[in-house]
Amino acid sequence: MTKQEKRADSVHPKDKGFTVLASPMNGVKFELGVILVVSLLFWMVVERLTDNAFLYLLLYGLVAMGWIVFRVRRVVAQEAKRHLDESERIAG
Repeated sequence: MTKQEKRADSVHPKDKGFTVLASPMNGVKFELGVILVVSLLFWMVVERLTDNAFLYLLLYGLVAMGWIVFRVRRVVAQEAKRHLDESERIAG
């Protein structure tokens, strides 16, 4: 075996690589990040404009929590349906 052949065997081929399947929750994670960034900006603006910042932040937090719960439930339901469809396809 030549030096070049040994080197070709030792180098990891480019078509193979370490990959991770995309999580169905990636969209929810992104939305959570956006909500957190917007909440910081919202907090800074509300603090300067009003004395009742706590009420506005509480309302924003409740709306954000409702949105995240809605999104997580929807993604979980979609994944459960996909898993059930896949199981039925394999079984029969």
